[in-house]
Amino acid sequence: GWDVGTVGLEKAGGDFPRREVEAIGEAEAVLLCNPWRRGLVLPLAEKRFTLGELLGRMRGDAALLLSDAEGAPDALPFRVVDLAQDEAFVRRNALLTAEGAIACAMRGGWALSDRRCLVLGYGRIARALTRALLGMRAPVTVCARRANSRALAKDVGASVCSFEGLAPLIGSFDVIFNTVPAEVLDEELLAGVSSRTQLIDLASPPFGFDLAQAKELGLDARRESGLPGRYCPDSAARALLSAVERALG
Repeated sequence: GWDVGTVGLEKAGGDFPRREVEAIGEAEAVLLCNPWRRGLVLPLAEKRFTLGELLGRMRGDAALLLSDAEGAPDALPFRVVDLAQDEAFVRRNALLTAEGAIACAMRGGWALSDRRCLVLGYGRIARALTRALLGMRAPVTVCARRANSRALAKDVGASVCSFEGLAPLIGSFDVIFNTVPAEVLDEELLAGVSSRTQLIDLASPPFGFDLAQAKELGLDARRESGLPGRYCPDSAARALLSAVERALG
């Protein structure tokens, strides 16, 4: 029911209403991935334009809706809405990410109930993933830095360890899911990972391990960013639409 146009998606196919960048000035709201993290990424645009061109055309009474607003300038001349502050959206996104991670892991040909799983970190995505894995009767260990996080993981039925205690255990897991956006698996820990292990990074930059280094060690390592949009795009779109509608009232 919304009057929607797209800019910079010309190569995406489909029957989306196309607009030129000049049409940004007509919009009451603009939905955008955070361009202050990695720049304005336009892989599907036929005509390139800059972030300055886009923002410079926005109306003063418009809203800029961001997947997250980390790094956004404070002095923008319009309202900025950080969808990462919408708890319902963030929780739903975490659940969809967990489901995507499980789908990714099961491409290895094994039921996860037969696989020893390690989850690194215990934020929203890790909590959703741990609960889902335990529901599938998979043996799960959570490695978290904070004692409180380890206690919460233990309460839901997971085994726990600290990063300081990870080295002697790292070779015993069949699947390792990283959710920590920091290099928690250094070269020494990667060297201890078994060659039979699936190593799946779900984190945002700077990621949980050096992918090239893992490949050099012969590990089955993958970086699986943006899982909801890649594994369950319809559900991801519905969750995003609900967040946008809440933001715009």
